[in-house]
Amino acid sequence: MMGKKRVIKLILLSALVIAASLIPGCTETEVYDENGNWIILPEENGTGGNKGTHMEADFSEGHYEGLTVHTSPESLTATEGSSAEIGITFSDKGDLPLKIENYPPKFLIKDPGDISLPFGIIKRYSSGNDTVEIKPGENLTYEIEWNLTDEFGRNISPGLYILEMPDVMVWDGVTEEKFTGELGKAISEVMVKPDGKILNEIIPVDTEREDEEIIITFKSFDAKSTGTDLIFSVLPKNPVYNMTNEGGEVWTYTYSPDDKISGFYSIDGGKERYLWNTKLSGMNGDLRTFICTVEPLAVTYENLSVNITAFGPVGGEWNFKTGI
Repeated sequence: MMGKKRVIKLILLSALVIAASLIPGCTETEVYDENGNWIILPEENGTGGNKGTHMEADFSEGHYEGLTVHTSPESLTATEGSSAEIGITFSDKGDLPLKIENYPPKFLIKDPGDISLPFGIIKRYSSGNDTVEIKPGENLTYEIEWNLTDEFGRNISPGLYILEMPDVMVWDGVTEEKFTGELGKAISEVMVKPDGKILNEIIPVDTEREDEEIIITFKSFDAKSTGTDLIFSVLPKNPVYNMTNEGGEVWTYTYSPDDKISGFYSIDGGKERYLWNTKLSGMNGDLRTFICTVEPLAVTYENLSVNITAFGPVGGEWNFKTGI
């Protein structure tokens, strides 16, 4: 593998370690699918709490045989107190029959907005004991019906939730990813909205805050039944950030187009939730525009608070509160 760059992202917190048999080299079956080629890894019992790994490489080591995985729908909206149904389809696009052991595989439902939860997991679907075979050109669909409760049977709050499939390898022709334990490949998302009438309105805010020579403006929010987009602009006064540490050394950082804002939000003084779903929507010179998507807003809500705590690696306090 001389000359090939390997990038590894690894997260360890403590539990289940998954072992996979990897065969070095290129893929044996070249499948052209927008969701890539998949391998479902064997699950091993472990001790020591929760553990998960995510690794990436710019070359393929897995022994792929034509398995692809699709979900329908990939995104849906459900009302709190109801249920959400998602179909996961396993297809054989190779030349030989495929076997999937311990079917159905394990699935995880996560709430990335709640950082108090280990890995954000609110519900687990354990793997089964069946072995199924899929013939070339055929597929098999497994249906998940989530009643919008957590593992203790409690109703979950409005928010954006993710369905993940752990213990897999995926090769898309450019990047190979491996997920094990409590980390999985995101395959679908469920936006849970409040029960009752939903706000459908674009509300200007136009409030500016400055800290660490960075101006952040909460421009507006676009409330609709499928989610609420919080729109911010960010303007560093200088393209380079300088910080002096306790030893007197100066640390210099040049802002990058990859830098994002991060922080928390709350509605009507309720529990703070992490702004994890943030995307860069535009860039004009040093001025950046970001969209942070959160749950739909009920017309009965009164105010929205946002605390931006960082832009890229630079921490600060940019606090906003607006009426709804």
